[in-house]
Amino acid sequence: MWFTETAWPPIMIAATIGVAFLLKWYSVQRPIYLITGGLFLVSCLVIYGVELSVVTEGEVVEGHVQGLTGAVVDGDIEKAQSYFADNPYGTAIKIALDRLLSSYDIENDLAITDFYVTTDEQEKEAVAHFRANGSVGGRGEVAMRSGPTRWELTWEKQSDGQWKVVQVQQLNPVDGTRVGWFDRYIR
Repeated sequence: MWFTETAWPPIMIAATIGVAFLLKWYSVQRPIYLITGGLFLVSCLVIYGVELSVVTEGEVVEGHVQGLTGAVVDGDIEKAQSYFADNPYGTAIKIALDRLLSSYDIENDLAITDFYVTTDEQEKEAVAHFRANGSVGGRGEVAMRSGPTRWELTWEKQSDGQWKVVQVQQLNPVDGTRVGWFDRYIR
């Protein structure tokens, strides 16, 4: 497992140390400083390569969230439903998605921001938090409405190793309190 979700902090640290050694070499002209500085700068490329090859569970969930939001924008009900668990709650969400996506058009201007994923220590459960900003309109309506939304999706790693959504919470975009608007579609 990689020790950070992104490679940029260790890359910046290695680059800073490398540049410091190169500056020291420039002033004293001793080869050990040049070699050490060069090694630190080359380590930046190694760190970046390792980051590309290591995929954390949080990154897997992030990819699933992007796939789910893409399916919702495309109006692909079956693909969107495939991200939800096969349990009573997941079935209710699938029915709600079918109703909502059959009644509303979501424009291609959907922007996902403020995105982060937290996983438990066993990496069996993950919570994805994000804001989704875009335009929505009812089928047949001329005017589109746009505005911010904020969501928390709880994902659970199933016995077959797949991540599935087991809970959806819509939050107030400003203060993060639970809105509950989406809940009425699940009942």
